[in-house]
Amino acid sequence: MAIRIIAADMDGTLLSLDKKITPRTQAAVQAAMDAGALFVLNSGRMAESIMPYARQLDVNAPIICFNGALTYDTRAMCPSACIPLDKEVARRIMTMVEELGLYAQGYWGHEYYCAQYNDKTRVYEEKNRVYAHVTQQPLSQVIPSDVYKLLVILDPGQMRTVLPRLARAFEQVASCSASSETYLEIVAKGASKGAALRALGASCGVAPSEIMAFGDELNDLSMLTMAGYGYAMANASEAVRRQVRLVAPSNGEDGLAQVMERCAQEGLFAAPRGVGV
Repeated sequence: MAIRIIAADMDGTLLSLDKKITPRTQAAVQAAMDAGALFVLNSGRMAESIMPYARQLDVNAPIICFNGALTYDTRAMCPSACIPLDKEVARRIMTMVEELGLYAQGYWGHEYYCAQYNDKTRVYEEKNRVYAHVTQQPLSQVIPSDVYKLLVILDPGQMRTVLPRLARAFEQVASCSASSETYLEIVAKGASKGAALRALGASCGVAPSEIMAFGDELNDLSMLTMAGYGYAMANASEAVRRQVRLVAPSNGEDGLAQVMERCAQEGLFAAPRGVGV
């Protein structure tokens, strides 16, 4: 079966331990695109944080942002699909988050916002190279429109109690998932990396069986289990690896590149049959 789309999570997957795209990975991605396959960055990050990597790779497909809430056309520089979280729902969620005394960020427009600047804000900025707007007011009171995502940044050990509590409270209208030990991602019900990737594939005549995906966290499972070639990274948690059939070497070993090099040698990469994206 030909592989016509390759999708990759970024942190812990595409990026090295020092948050870079290695020359080996860049070469492997380029070889797949030269064979006609589409390469999709599929991340919980916002578009502005993904775009420097998309430009470095010169990707030939849209990027998927906010855990599938936004698909962004990198050529037209505009959204091509969006599943936003209703503003009233977002306000209700933020009210509960604030009552629990937790730190959170809200994403709407081209920016992201927090009520107060603290160490969690600083670490996030350093990692993602995008900078917060500080409202000096509770986010529940200032959300002006539908949002792409809410991100609750927890302390180690809090995820096992906070995530189930929020998920139960808003299970009818929102989707909650962990993208790391401390990052709790909240998007609209129906938005996921897998759903966005499936829709992108359908738009250019690519079946799920012709998609390869790489990831390492629980928020990647929707695409890893949907794709015909779903690879959990060796550095993924056991909770992820036990639900995915294939395992790639770790991101510290250029695991994504290793798998893609082997596929290229076997001539598995091919262009979509349908209309290009």
